[in-house]
Amino acid sequence: FERCDAILCPAAPGPAPEGLEWTGDSIFNGLWTMVGTPAITLPLLTSESGLPMGVQLVGPRHADGRLLRTARWLYDWADNTGDTA
Repeated sequence: FERCDAILCPAAPGPAPEGLEWTGDSIFNGLWTMVGTPAITLPLLTSESGLPMGVQLVGPRHADGRLLRTARWLYDWADNTGDTA
């Protein structure tokens, strides 16, 4: 993390599932919890079917505020581009 603010990675293997019965596969989240680094998931993309697709930002330990500022910047940037997956 000396040369970057955060790591950008997938939050799930695909778009969010329809409905509220299941929130999706959390396979990409466990690693960051296990190693104790802060992570935040953002719904930045939209699938062809209109469902949200999340990305995850991971920051260094004890840098939660820095990660949240980076997440805010990324969210604002993505909101202005209007990109979809």
